[in-house]
Amino acid sequence: MIGKRLVVLGLEAMCKVMWGFPPTIIALIVDQMGAPRAIGWFVANMPRYLISTALLGPIRAHMACLVTSLRNGCVYCAHGHVYALELLYLRDHGRLFPIDASALDDWFGLDTRTLRRKLNVALAAAGLHTEVLWADRMVALADGSQQPVDGNEARIVHLMRMASTMNKIAISAGVRPEEAQDPVNKNAAVKARHAMLRAAASM
Repeated sequence: MIGKRLVVLGLEAMCKVMWGFPPTIIALIVDQMGAPRAIGWFVANMPRYLISTALLGPIRAHMACLVTSLRNGCVYCAHGHVYALELLYLRDHGRLFPIDASALDDWFGLDTRTLRRKLNVALAAAGLHTEVLWADRMVALADGSQQPVDGNEARIVHLMRMASTMNKIAISAGVRPEEAQDPVNKNAAVKARHAMLRAAASM
């Protein structure tokens, strides 16, 4: 039988190649699922996650995981996905994203209507008007008021299921927020500029 430690090291190495850091939650997933089941979960889900992110685009993929994490009250995952959105947006647009990963307290425990409205306001302020429509669909898919009607919505639902699994594990362990769960996390220049702009904005 493959030892848990070996599986953790292998999965952490995979994440470090993708995102530039080994997420704490990897060891928690392996500990809770056991090594064989954890391997099976990653084999079944990670390739589809990467394909969905490529087809939907990273902004939309992180938004789907963010909606789920906010609804589930997972600070760890919500932070990781918002921070990724912040870095991607700064890289592509040269300015700060309206949602601050370090200030998410007011985003948890919201009813569906309020969450939708807050997302719409933030995305519109960012100039991401197409994503406003997608945010509405994501919230509807998350609360079950809408079922997926095409391949892209099916991909979003799968991302949400993955996020929900990680949410449960992160919440039960009380793990603290870390870095961005995206390849942009490896961009030291973007991260440094983000830190500088956030510090200036808080003064």
